[in-house]
Amino acid sequence: MYAGQHGDYLWELVDGVLVISSPRAGVIKRQAANNRFNNAEQATWFAQGQIDMHSDELLAALDALKKDV
Repeated sequence: MYAGQHGDYLWELVDGVLVISSPRAGVIKRQAANNRFNNAEQATWFAQGQIDMHSDELLAALDALKKDV
């Protein structure tokens, strides 16, 4: 398992799934992920890249979750 923070998001890689969450809103997105990282640095670069690539989608999901609260 690898975990970290990138910007306003928390992420973790568990059993081939990347889980992206927010401290305020909980889990925002789950997606399948390659579980074959050689070290924490590779996992971190992967997670940060996914967060950056999907930033619009994550912001929209975060806004929707905040409206539901």
